[in-house]
Amino acid sequence: MGSTWDVALSADPEQRWLSVPDGTNNTVWVVNRETPEVEDSSGRGGRMAGHFDWVHNLDVDSHGNIYTAEVNDGHRVQKFIPTGR
Repeated sequence: MGSTWDVALSADPEQRWLSVPDGTNNTVWVVNRETPEVEDSSGRGGRMAGHFDWVHNLDVDSHGNIYTAEVNDGHRVQKFIPTGR
């Protein structure tokens, strides 16, 4: 099935980051576009907030909020607000 199911550019003017939902591993990877190294990740398999059940789609709005959509039994959308860390 593979692991990269979608990709979205960050909201910063340079679009330095790629957010990549990995439905196989139930994780969202944050990749530096320049290097291309994984800089951060979030999520794990499960049904609680912040967990994923086959995270399939991802998008980033102009404020940097990340929206994810799940398939299979998940059937939900989650919104993640950047913390500025």
